[in-house]
Amino acid sequence: MTWTRTSRLLLMTLPVALCGLVRAADAKPVRVAILPCQALSSETDEMSRTVSALLASAMTKREGVELVEREQLDKALKEQALGVTGLVDADQAAKLGKLLGAKILVSEKTFIADHDVYLSAHVINVETGRVKAATRSTPLAHPSVAALCESLADDISKILKTDLVNGAVTDEDAFKALIEKLKKSTGDGPRPTVTLVLPEEHMRRPIPDPAVATELAYVLRKLRFTVIENDNADLEKWVKDHFAGKTTKFPSAIGNIDVVIFGGGISEDAGRTGALYSARARVELTAMKVKSGEVIAVNRAAGTAADTSENIAGKTALQKATVMVVDEFITELIASWREK
Repeated sequence: MTWTRTSRLLLMTLPVALCGLVRAADAKPVRVAILPCQALSSETDEMSRTVSALLASAMTKREGVELVEREQLDKALKEQALGVTGLVDADQAAKLGKLLGAKILVSEKTFIADHDVYLSAHVINVETGRVKAATRSTPLAHPSVAALCESLADDISKILKTDLVNGAVTDEDAFKALIEKLKKSTGDGPRPTVTLVLPEEHMRRPIPDPAVATELAYVLRKLRFTVIENDNADLEKWVKDHFAGKTTKFPSAIGNIDVVIFGGGISEDAGRTGALYSARARVELTAMKVKSGEVIAVNRAAGTAADTSENIAGKTALQKATVMVVDEFITELIASWREK
């Protein structure tokens, strides 16, 4: 049997081609929910009513996409009492996505500018909250809605092949990466023994089982800090006096503590959309050496969250703010403490 050069090349490339086909077959389609279109201009009200259906029809022609059925989407929106205008918060989008089993939400808007009709879409990853946008336009005098949706579907299809979907990092993955980063930055050197005095409030109501102290203690223990539970009323009074501008020494009965981490968190209601409550929170942390009274780390951060419970939304916002602040705060704390 005589092999030609072309035959040999085909034989060599066949396994690679077959592997590619197997990978393509194994790749799961991205589950996408296309939300009702919102008209920002009164002139586009009628057009907006057809956009979602036309866009959904166009997306079904694209490979690697599985659409949430219209009936399922309408039912979820109704059950959660959500309108399109309410889906502006990443946490709200995440909750709707989980209800639908969707990884991606597409939120569309129509508006008029400079004698053109614009159709824009926000493509939202419900796991990470990341958003990418696409916009197409057509002349107002002769608008072609179907062609506009086809073009936008092309743009959305390209976005679905980017890192918005592929290799996207979840909140849990990001938290694990933060812990590993802090482990490297803090190294194997000595660590101070710490205690936490971090009261919280939500709308002037003290929060039981504070989220800030819980989250911070969890991170510190992961980094092999010794965290002593604070049950010293004199220390809590010292913190209140400190914030009131009264400078005094730490209580003598503080125990074997090297560093006191104090501050607190406050959250407030940021409005309600349907069945979901939104909340904003701010966390402030200060680390002070007990022996010298020297401040060795200070930081603050803000966070937002949404949930069907107002209290849980507030606690989640506090938790997110804490995660945002710990990286720089702990790195500064350990570096300053070891320096002296």
